[in-house]
Amino acid sequence: MKVGLIGHAGTGKDTLASYLDTHHGFKVVSMYQPAREILFRGCGDKSEDRARLNSLGQVLSEMFGRDVFIRWCSNLITEEKIVIKDARYENEIEWLLRVCDMVIRLTAKPETVLERMLSRKRPGDPRTLEEVLEVWRKETEIDSPLAGVITLENSGRLEELYDRMDTLLTGEGNRANTI
Repeated sequence: MKVGLIGHAGTGKDTLASYLDTHHGFKVVSMYQPAREILFRGCGDKSEDRARLNSLGQVLSEMFGRDVFIRWCSNLITEEKIVIKDARYENEIEWLLRVCDMVIRLTAKPETVLERMLSRKRPGDPRTLEEVLEVWRKETEIDSPLAGVITLENSGRLEELYDRMDTLLTGEGNRANTI
């Protein structure tokens, strides 16, 4: 099974991908791993600044085409159980819809996201509700209404998120609705 995870910053993509890895044996692939490698290892930038990572991703896309991260990621989805996270643009989401058994858009209340970001203390994360909303405004293609994308609300407890994901994996959930 192949699962794609999309969603705004702080909605739980890393958390859900880690759960799928730990509890269900999925291999986790980040579409933007090459940009992270360049920025964090190649350039020695340890700040994990989201703005710098996004800027580098845009530069690479301009240089090598909008599908540069799709081409990179395509070479890594040979595993039977894989979760692909971090798609940010409509072309990447459309690709996920073609290659994955399910694509899940994680959503959460901005106030919940801010609380999580403040507690995780990741460098570059927004520190105010206005900053969260500004980051989200820059990620507009994530909200494209594409048929086949399952919306999973993640404003509650982690156990609730995991239970809903388990329901989807067993095929018991209604994939046409928000869960």
